[in-house]
Amino acid sequence: MLSTVLGFVTMQNAMNQVWRVPFVRRPSFLQARLRSLALDLGLLWVALSALTARAVSWRLLRGSIVERGPEAETHRPGAAG
Repeated sequence: MLSTVLGFVTMQNAMNQVWRVPFVRRPSFLQARLRSLALDLGLLWVALSALTARAVSWRLLRGSIVERGPEAETHRPGAAG
């Protein structure tokens, strides 16, 4: 999950440079990482909801992502460990 957050931060920085956003209007270090983390969790939530049976509620998926965020990307059912 850390790599995707850093990837989103890099893309955000690149777009700020392309659009010549002044440095005073760019998000701070913490704001950029929090925004990227929110985007990453949101995309993970949408992916899980699209790949999961319809009987699973959004609330259950939300709890799963919050509890197992970093682990959810690497977990494979049936894998040892």
